[in-house]
Amino acid sequence: MAVPVSTPSSSNPWFSPQPASGPGQVSKFPEGPEPAADPIAPHLAETPEARQTLFRVSHTTQMALLDAPVPPTCAGFSRFSNASHLAQWLPPAWSGGDVVLRYGWVTVLNATAFNFATLDSDGSFANTQVAGVDEADFMKTDGRMLYTRQGSSLVVAQIYPPESARILERLPVSGTIRALLIDPAHLAVISAEANSVVIRTYGRTASPLVLEREISLNGTYAGARAIGDHLFVVLNFALFSNYGRVAYVEDSDNLGGSDSNITLRVLTVDGQARALKASDIGYLDSSKNATNLLTLIKLNLSSPAAPTLTTLLADAGATMYVSASNLYLAGRAAHRLSSSAGEVTAIHKLPLRRGAVECAASSEVPGRVLNQFALDEYGGNLRVATTLGRVENLVSVLSEDLSLLGTLEGLAPGERIYSARFMGERLYLVTFKKVDPLFVINLSDPAHPAVLGYLKIPGFSDYLHPVADGFLVGVGKDTAAAQTGDFAWFQGVKLSLFDVRDFEHPSEVAQLVIGDRGSWTPVSTDHLAFTWIAERSMLVLPVHVFEINWSRAGASASASTYGQEVWQGAYVIKVSVEAGFEVVHKIAYEGEPVRASCSWWSWGGSTQGFTRSFVVEPYVYTAAQDRVEAHSLDNGTRAMDMRFGEVADAIAPTTVRCLGD
Repeated sequence: MAVPVSTPSSSNPWFSPQPASGPGQVSKFPEGPEPAADPIAPHLAETPEARQTLFRVSHTTQMALLDAPVPPTCAGFSRFSNASHLAQWLPPAWSGGDVVLRYGWVTVLNATAFNFATLDSDGSFANTQVAGVDEADFMKTDGRMLYTRQGSSLVVAQIYPPESARILERLPVSGTIRALLIDPAHLAVISAEANSVVIRTYGRTASPLVLEREISLNGTYAGARAIGDHLFVVLNFALFSNYGRVAYVEDSDNLGGSDSNITLRVLTVDGQARALKASDIGYLDSSKNATNLLTLIKLNLSSPAAPTLTTLLADAGATMYVSASNLYLAGRAAHRLSSSAGEVTAIHKLPLRRGAVECAASSEVPGRVLNQFALDEYGGNLRVATTLGRVENLVSVLSEDLSLLGTLEGLAPGERIYSARFMGERLYLVTFKKVDPLFVINLSDPAHPAVLGYLKIPGFSDYLHPVADGFLVGVGKDTAAAQTGDFAWFQGVKLSLFDVRDFEHPSEVAQLVIGDRGSWTPVSTDHLAFTWIAERSMLVLPVHVFEINWSRAGASASASTYGQEVWQGAYVIKVSVEAGFEVVHKIAYEGEPVRASCSWWSWGGSTQGFTRSFVVEPYVYTAAQDRVEAHSLDNGTRAMDMRFGEVADAIAPTTVRCLGD
């Protein structure tokens, strides 16, 4: 169904791009009658002690989610009998005769056993998508301790209270640290080393950290989550090279199986080796012609019980979404790309329960997903928003067994999805090509999803965040329509406050434009860089501000003219319906490296700067790869400035400038 979107009347000046006078400019749309109380009113502030207690308690209550019964719709899957059986499921042009597969090593230290799954048998300080499901990141904190990667080391620091802040430990880690996760007593460090993913767990109740386990497995890291003290790590393992050949054997001495039972991977526990063979791999009907092994490692951080490993022959999952009950992986359906079906996304579902994974589901939907926010589970159903080529956008609703229930087609022809936010029975969807339509989509009837209303304004939002009942903050870019051609030029960073209480007539009640063309924020591609402080109705936004030098640009300046980077750091912004966006603090990131050029192709500027923030009242902490700072939320004064030491990219003690200026 094609949904027409009409442009507001040109006589309404509030739908015209607002000129920006510089960083922090606030503009506000006129409003109707004011409500009796601001719906984005601050909540009562929590004490640091209460917040840290919540962190501990929430991790305990979250584990109850793992005791829920497995739905009867979750179908069991089969295992391959041997390598020849596996070969019959691989692409015919690739499998050839004998199946020769690469294997990897799995090593577990201080574990008495390792359980291969028998395939037949909030308190978080991060901006996570699902309450109770913590997301892996390069930096984690419990409000008192901070754990972060810094170069090839793990830095452990006490950061609260600020006057007692100190670095406690620098732990060398081989390879590249990909992600960290914590519970009240443990730290998990996930790193990439050679062709393997390594998981190390530490007890963190004492200093220095105590290594408890080490697990390594060949493959590439796809993602990780934690529910309570249960860790879930997903890996992809390609069976074929980029040239369509069967992957090479790394070392077959005395460890490989016969032609009828090829060794894929080898497990070593306390010096004892165990081979993972084709008969340990599960498959579904959708596994036919897949060329990837999808592996889920489940580990209880608080128990000496063996971790559980489940492997399926399935398309690689590049996008990971985890609800309170299930893990979903979405990625290109590689074996369908050459067919007439066009672009297809494969979706795999694994239930998150204690013990072995005994069932799974798999399905396919047209198009491609943007990120994890394009998927959502509600009432047992999975809702998915996708873009099909450059033609149209779709919303698909799948049942518990991933059967198709309903589809909404024809959304915003010629545009693509820039952001999505599912909230109960509603989906808020942003598409863009020249202007930004914000769609409000009704999902109360899974068989008949429908558009309730829409709003069309300049600019677009890369990220949508609920700030109160009926209100969303959008973070993205302002735009200016090109004088020729059917497109628009990106301008400064734009924040929008959307009122969606009237589903049929959503409105933008305030906006803030920061900087000129070239300005950017990490939030556009990383939701973990965004912080909402509900207790104060404030948000923290890391930003790189670019401004046009009008005296240099002269009369040749236009909407396509890039600015130069003049400032970077983090804005602390108060949000209200009455006053719109109000910048209350600007926290500068000092010590930016000099760039050698300010030509148009280098508009992205430096990659250094704040990328994370979190709040322990009354302080806001802003963090980067090389430092963490604490500032008072009351008056903006700096209470702490901790530098971690040298990082991969040297930091020069100077503000950013262009050589030759």
